[in-house]
Amino acid sequence: MVAHPPPTLKATPRAAPGVVQLTTLLIFISALHLDSLALATPGKLHAEGRIEALGVIRLDEDSPAQAPGLRVDLEVSQKLDPRFRWQASLVARAGGPPRDSNGGVFDLGASFQNLAPSLEIGETWLSFRASGVEIRAGLQKFYWGRLDGDRPNDLLNPRNFEDPVLDEDREAKIAVPALSADWTLPRSRHLPNASRLTAVWEPIDVPWRYPLPGERWFAPAALAPESIVVGAVPATPCPCEIDVNQQVRNSAPPRRDGGDGNYGLRLAARSSGVDWALVAYEGYDPAPNFEVPIRMLAPPALSTTDTLAIEADTELRPAYRRFTSFGGDLALEAFDWTFRGEGALQLGRPFPMSIEQVTQRLLADPAAVARLVDGETISRDAYAQRDALNWGVGADTFFGPWMPLIELTQTALLDNQIPLLVPNIDTRLALRLGRTFLDETVDAEVMALQAFEQGAGLARLRAGWTFAPGTRIEAGIVGLWGSENSLLGQYQRNSEIYARFQWSL
Repeated sequence: MVAHPPPTLKATPRAAPGVVQLTTLLIFISALHLDSLALATPGKLHAEGRIEALGVIRLDEDSPAQAPGLRVDLEVSQKLDPRFRWQASLVARAGGPPRDSNGGVFDLGASFQNLAPSLEIGETWLSFRASGVEIRAGLQKFYWGRLDGDRPNDLLNPRNFEDPVLDEDREAKIAVPALSADWTLPRSRHLPNASRLTAVWEPIDVPWRYPLPGERWFAPAALAPESIVVGAVPATPCPCEIDVNQQVRNSAPPRRDGGDGNYGLRLAARSSGVDWALVAYEGYDPAPNFEVPIRMLAPPALSTTDTLAIEADTELRPAYRRFTSFGGDLALEAFDWTFRGEGALQLGRPFPMSIEQVTQRLLADPAAVARLVDGETISRDAYAQRDALNWGVGADTFFGPWMPLIELTQTALLDNQIPLLVPNIDTRLALRLGRTFLDETVDAEVMALQAFEQGAGLARLRAGWTFAPGTRIEAGIVGLWGSENSLLGQYQRNSEIYARFQWSL
């Protein structure tokens, strides 16, 4: 049973940012006592790179095909002296899920960017460290939380959803402009051990990136129905059959003046053998949500009693919405196992619904149909903002070469009466079992995820061989199943076989 939060937890949206800004200012002030900023002799330039090739074979002819893909990562870093360090990285891609694409450079202001081949600036920043404080400015990625899968407190980076199954979390995250300060607090009998305070300010919100219709990982739930039959409606041409034409279009990103960004605050420490953290976040949702403007092209008057054919134009536009989250996590070791837990109370977070349901509900409303017939464009949100409790627990260990992991996660909507792609109680169980062979040059893993209330799931079997230092090949099979009206089950036709080659230097 989920208890409703007390009224005192329903903070105003600007409460969290105020705390974060004040904390960041105090951390900056604490670093200003340095007696010199003269640089020592810079250290050696350090470069890393990786080339990855990926091929996918679809198991269902009705699912979109995916071209072979190539990805190249290059990262360069240098320590200028014991206090200053910089890093720059670049990601190049070719092929993969995009179809009918153009080459270009990804920008930080749009969700629909059909680019291949493409370039993207990755983590690129300058950091300053002194007296237990590290200040970092530039394009950054953050990794908050303890769980292996869904992490409720990992909210600071939007994702690229071009291949949400095979892309690793680090690859899927989009580096965002941020100013971060990480302060290791001095030892004190008034503070827990290893106390560490991290404050993050992202002056602008960077939208998540999403595939286009016709591409392999465009969500079927985001497609409008091709046609809808509407019954008799007074003072309109209906009964009618409406043919729906859908297009996608980018929305303007949130304000870029620095006053509408994202804020995060994390206090981590260790007490009685338990690593724990408290987290606050206020900002835009890093997950996709949409709004749907609809315009009907109807004849001016009813000329027959037969069902008329009418056209309607609809668009799928990204919706960027803010919410507030308060959470925490912990980890401890016992009985040769590592146990982890994480949870967050999220206030006013948007949760998606299917576009078909949104369209049908709109056209089933006589008043809305009459307005559409008059030439008015009506927009509907394909999401609902709800308070939710998002939590999970997990454990993993080693049994010789065997590596088992189990995680149970749940999302509980605290007050919702309409159907969404996420049920009011959404419980998910993930199991993973891995093993290494031949002096750890060969590895194999089986993973399964079941969403009980959705009746949906995912399973993956893979095997890899590292046949030379930094050189690896991997092959696997992915299966998906479930209801078309669920977040995971909508991809039920995307089961696939894949092969991947990786070379690192």
